Amino acid sequence: MSWGDRLGGLFRGRRPRRPMPPGRLAALFVMFLALLIYQRDYILLALSGVGLIIYGFLTRHRD
Repeated sequence: MSWGDRLGGLFRGRRPRRPMPPGRLAALFVMFLALLIYQRDYILLALSGVGLIIYGFLTRHRD
């Protein structure tokens, strides 16, 4: 028995999830950074900056 059967077909027939729009993703990231600054968690702040740089390199379109 699969999880879809156990949940009564709750997830059956769902459309595939689209990626989040860049504006909403940026707003979410800014709120996350503001929370890290407020909590004074500078190590996570630095790691999130590195992650953003890596994300930019991975999603860059090569022409």
